[in-house]
Amino acid sequence: MSSKDQKNSLQHVHAKNNHAGITTSPTFKNLKSKPFLFLSGILLLTFICFSPSLKNNFTNWDDPTYLTENRMLTDISKNFKEICTSDVSCNYHPLTILSLAVDYHFSALKPFRYHLVNIVFHLLNTLLVFFFAYRHFFLFFFLFFFFV
Repeated sequence: MSSKDQKNSLQHVHAKNNHAGITTSPTFKNLKSKPFLFLSGILLLTFICFSPSLKNNFTNWDDPTYLTENRMLTDISKNFKEICTSDVSCNYHPLTILSLAVDYHFSALKPFRYHLVNIVFHLLNTLLVFFFAYRHFFLFFFLFFFFV
């Protein structure tokens, strides 16, 4: 039997099995085409874990230093240079302070928005880590989800 005949025979058996309601085992191709099912579950779990923070107020740990008593947040246009060049509590992270200033601009000191923005950042980071890991460690995902 030639290789062409074998291929046609296998296609015929596969088509016959599908019509009979027999499912085949998952393949790399099937799994690779459906990463969004896994991603949706991970994002949902992440949101569920962080959603209780939406009911919380500010804390007394570092919120006074970074937020409630930080005069740099009150006017982004006036304080932009200071936001980009100054440290807060001996830490230099201008993107964090800039993000807090944008939150302050839209909601003053209402904690819900700050917590919501933090959840969105967590979800975006989860998305980035998932696609990085999925792209670079696909075999691991396949083995983990189907053999563990």
